Amino acid sequence: MKDLIPQELGKLDIEQLKQVFEFIAFLKLRARLVTNLAVDESSLATLYNSEFAAED
Repeated sequence: MKDLIPQELGKLDIEQLKQVFEFIAFLKLRARLVTNLAVDESSLATLYNSEFAAED
């Protein structure tokens, strides 16, 4: 697939290339956000239990 991408990029006009660039930037941002939002499950369980213990 990596060898097909340059071929396809060569067929695009400048506006389409800008869209591709913006999409790549979006994918990078999303990857960073997902990495930063990773939560330790035990911490999440402790937080949940402390928040809702009174209701149970």
